[in-house]
Amino acid sequence: MLRPGGKLFIDWGLGDHWRFPTFSVGWNRGDEKEFAVYACERQYLRSAVWRESLEQDDQVLDFKRNIQKFGYSGMLGQTIRQEVDSVYEIPDSAIVSCLSLWPDSPQLYILLEISNAN
Repeated sequence: MLRPGGKLFIDWGLGDHWRFPTFSVGWNRGDEKEFAVYACERQYLRSAVWRESLEQDDQVLDFKRNIQKFGYSGMLGQTIRQEVDSVYEIPDSAIVSCLSLWPDSPQLYILLEISNAN
């Protein structure tokens, strides 16, 4: 719940290659499940956000070029839906920024800004 005029910032990262031997865009690829350690326990990552219009974002296009060498091609949204357990549609009201990092070991960050105008 946000106060009137409040803002919520949320980010997701895709392609967490540096901690896992097999590159993947999403959290699941084959038998490999990506995870984070929280409270000394392995917590599996199971969600992402997406909006089909992001396919035309310059940073997303850069990420798509960078992941081709790992066998990825086609629509990134389709790949995300295949490799991530739960994909949430980004609300139209959200402001979205994307950042493609590390061409040799690609990662894509998606940042959402959601405002409560009331």
